[in-house]
Amino acid sequence: MHMFSVRHLCRQGLVLLFACTMSFSSLAQQSEAQASLKKILGELTSYKADFVQKIVDAQGEVLQQSEGKIWLNKPKQLRWEVSKPDESLFVADGEVIFNVDHFVEQVSLIDQESIVDNNPLMLLISDDESAWQGITVSQAGTDYVLDSKDVNTNIVQLRLSFENKVLAALVSVDRQQQRNEITFLNRVLNPEIPQNTFVPNYPNSYLIDDQRKANP
Repeated sequence: MHMFSVRHLCRQGLVLLFACTMSFSSLAQQSEAQASLKKILGELTSYKADFVQKIVDAQGEVLQQSEGKIWLNKPKQLRWEVSKPDESLFVADGEVIFNVDHFVEQVSLIDQESIVDNNPLMLLISDDESAWQGITVSQAGTDYVLDSKDVNTNIVQLRLSFENKVLAALVSVDRQQQRNEITFLNRVLNPEIPQNTFVPNYPNSYLIDDQRKANP
């Protein structure tokens, strides 16, 4: 697995357990935290960085490590490129997800709208107000913790860390208490990113697994 591995990226998300017995004061704090986070993300139009990722189990053992590069561009474009230990590629072009697995020489095509709610990074590139309706937000210093109202989700916690209002780290925790820890390095906020960045590149010989609801 990469990023969340690239494979896991499509399956994990920003939806967590929701404690519905909150006081009015905590609700007010939550509203302020959400407004603060929305303001920070509202100032993000594009982003690029190197990343280092670790998958850690409940006992603290590191299961996998990877590194690579990320590019984000609003609205709804993402490129997650893993270079080590194995190459893989995840591209969201605004309509279609291209999940390129070089090991098995296969490309999976998925409707992008079908994974918006299951992908933490999609919140960063989406201006869709409905993306906020299913989560709660709390703040701890420059960190924001996102919790979901969906008790059936696999992810139980998502934490976004910022330095000078620029995303510096992302950590998600699943039901088995497995942690996906991503640190972003050489961060650049709002760079100019060529549009061909969000065009997937892979050999014509790769097998295409088209999982879209309505194949073109």
